[in-house]
Amino acid sequence: MQTRPRETSYGVLLAIISLIVSVVLAELALRLFFADRVPFVQDEKNTVFRYDRELGWFPIEHSLSTFTDSRTIHV
Repeated sequence: MQTRPRETSYGVLLAIISLIVSVVLAELALRLFFADRVPFVQDEKNTVFRYDRELGWFPIEHSLSTFTDSRTIHV
Protein backbone atom coordinates (compact mmCIF):
# COMPACT_ATOMS: atom_id res chain seq x y z
CA MET A 1 0.00 0.00 0.00
CA GLN A 2 1.44 3.34 -1.04
CA THR A 3 0.82 6.60 0.76
CA ARG A 4 0.39 9.81 -1.09
CA PRO A 5 2.99 12.56 -0.60
CA ARG A 6 0.30 14.88 0.73
CA GLU A 7 -0.67 12.44 3.48
CA THR A 8 2.97 11.96 4.40
CA SER A 9 3.58 15.71 4.70
CA TYR A 10 0.48 16.07 6.91
CA GLY A 11 1.77 13.29 9.14
CA VAL A 12 5.20 14.92 9.48
CA LEU A 13 3.64 18.33 10.17
CA LEU A 14 1.35 16.80 12.81
CA ALA A 15 4.31 15.10 14.50
CA ILE A 16 6.31 18.36 14.61
CA ILE A 17 3.37 20.34 16.03
CA SER A 18 2.73 17.61 18.63
CA LEU A 19 6.38 17.69 19.68
CA ILE A 20 6.38 21.49 20.07
CA VAL A 21 3.16 21.46 22.11
CA SER A 22 4.52 18.66 24.34
CA VAL A 23 7.76 20.54 25.04
CA VAL A 24 5.88 23.76 25.87
CA LEU A 25 3.50 21.92 28.23
CA ALA A 26 6.39 20.14 29.93
CA GLU A 27 8.20 23.45 30.47
CA LEU A 28 5.08 25.03 31.97
CA ALA A 29 4.53 22.06 34.27
CA LEU A 30 8.13 22.17 35.50
CA ARG A 31 7.94 25.90 36.19
CA LEU A 32 4.59 25.62 37.99
CA PHE A 33 5.04 22.47 40.06
CA PHE A 34 8.79 22.12 40.55
CA ALA A 35 10.02 25.72 40.76
CA ASP A 36 11.32 25.20 44.30
CA ARG A 37 13.32 22.09 43.34
CA VAL A 38 14.79 23.25 40.03
CA PRO A 39 16.82 26.43 40.30
CA PHE A 40 16.47 28.53 37.21
CA VAL A 41 19.54 30.11 35.73
CA GLN A 42 20.75 33.04 37.75
CA ASP A 43 24.27 34.30 37.34
CA GLU A 44 26.25 37.10 38.90
CA LYS A 45 25.17 39.58 36.24
CA ASN A 46 21.53 39.25 37.30
CA THR A 47 22.19 39.78 40.98
CA VAL A 48 24.91 42.41 41.36
CA PHE A 49 25.11 44.26 38.05
CA ARG A 50 22.80 46.43 35.99
CA TYR A 51 22.94 46.77 32.23
CA ASP A 52 23.22 50.16 30.54
CA ARG A 53 22.43 50.11 26.80
CA GLU A 54 25.24 52.53 26.02
CA LEU A 55 27.90 51.64 28.57
CA GLY A 56 27.43 47.94 29.31
CA TRP A 57 27.42 46.14 32.68
CA PHE A 58 28.01 48.11 35.91
CA PRO A 59 27.73 47.17 39.59
CA ILE A 60 24.50 48.27 41.24
CA GLU A 61 25.23 51.19 43.55
CA HIS A 62 24.93 50.62 47.31
CA SER A 63 23.81 47.02 46.92
CA LEU A 64 24.58 43.93 48.98
CA SER A 65 23.91 40.48 47.65
CA THR A 66 24.71 36.80 48.11
CA PHE A 67 25.59 34.73 45.07
CA THR A 68 25.55 30.93 45.33
CA ASP A 69 26.96 28.70 42.65
CA SER A 70 29.67 26.12 43.37
CA ARG A 71 30.34 28.22 46.48
CA THR A 72 28.62 31.12 48.23
CA ILE A 73 30.07 34.61 48.07
CA HIS A 74 28.83 37.91 49.51
CA VAL A 75 29.21 40.94 47.27
